[in-house]
Amino acid sequence: MVKQIPSGYSLVRLGPADLRDAVEVDLWAFPAVETVDEMAAHRLSLPFDRALGCRADDGQLAALCSAHTFVDFPVPGHQIAAGGFTWMAVHPEHRRRGLASALINRHLADCAERGEAISALIASEPEIYGRFGYGTATWGYTLSLARRADLVALDQSGIDVTFETLDPEVHAGLVHDLHRAAAGQGDLIRPGWVSRTDVEAERTFLTRTSNHRRGLEPSRIALAWRGSEPVGYAVFARKELGWTDGRPDSKVMLSEIAYLDRAVAYALWSRLLDMDLTAGVMAHLVTPSDAIFGLLVNLSAAQPRLADTVWLRLVNVAQALAARRYQSPVDLVIQVEDSVLPANSGKYHLTAAAFSQATVDKTSAPADLIADSRALAAAYLGGTPLTSLASSGRVSELTPGALARAGAAFGWPVPASTSWIF
Repeated sequence: MVKQIPSGYSLVRLGPADLRDAVEVDLWAFPAVETVDEMAAHRLSLPFDRALGCRADDGQLAALCSAHTFVDFPVPGHQIAAGGFTWMAVHPEHRRRGLASALINRHLADCAERGEAISALIASEPEIYGRFGYGTATWGYTLSLARRADLVALDQSGIDVTFETLDPEVHAGLVHDLHRAAAGQGDLIRPGWVSRTDVEAERTFLTRTSNHRRGLEPSRIALAWRGSEPVGYAVFARKELGWTDGRPDSKVMLSEIAYLDRAVAYALWSRLLDMDLTAGVMAHLVTPSDAIFGLLVNLSAAQPRLADTVWLRLVNVAQALAARRYQSPVDLVIQVEDSVLPANSGKYHLTAAAFSQATVDKTSAPADLIADSRALAAAYLGGTPLTSLASSGRVSELTPGALARAGAAFGWPVPASTSWIF
């Protein structure tokens, strides 16, 4: 059921003139060291073309949200339009009144109107989004790597790595192009690896990376080159943590790494792991497909810690299922249950050859599987196995063997991942 804006509040479109009010609410929702004026003075990643707010009758901005317009969000074997939900914040004085629910539902309606088959977000509070039909679709790791951690040697001849102080005006275009290229293509595309929307958005991202230092030095960038061609980068900053027994405790804090092949990955990681006067590298949002997992001789020493990254919501089930590719032949009827978007509920006949265009039709035929909308969203990018969802009761097998066939089909050769918080 779509929740309406509660009495005493009005839904409003926000524009640049509302920036200070938006930052005020955001800083109430997300504690930060910056003041409202400092935050408002920086480039911010609030997409005003889709920014919504709830104002109380006295004019106070009580809640807001927005969305990035991703026209080429990578899904298995393809790219589709998606709404990148972001900036969900409610002032503490106005919590528990249904404002967040109303804004999320308005966002889903907006995605449907725009023809976006999916909505994606990074959840700051994961317990919120499951009840709206979002499922955890990608995962990332935090790694704590000791300096000079042993790596399996790779030939990196012909690759040079340069180090520069990050300048968003200088580096935005290069980073944007490399990040998009790192998504891969066709059957080797990285599901979930969405890039910033354009070079201006890249400048905004890099500016915030630089401004939100939290005790770190100004941000740096390591650039990998094959001849005169840029083939990879790593954005990082060092954090000074003092000395113990005459040895430095400082860490290289890695924000993002992207590269075009494994030799470039080796060149970048090996340089980061051998910086003078540091004890090692702390890396967040390391994707499951990152080469570091194959390069490390002793992965357990890096203390890998798993965390959810992209949460996905199927706004239009038929459109979404038909858009992606499947890694094995599939011919199944899936019964979908969706209490938030009832139009999605029903039975869908999904047919596809391996790595080919799929066909999806609504049907009255008996179902082979039953899945709620959250489970289907979690499995959509291939990052969460259908068999795992079945073990928790979110997917039920009605036809013997259907779960195994569907699980194989919904997987993908390249793990789903993302490299940034949008």
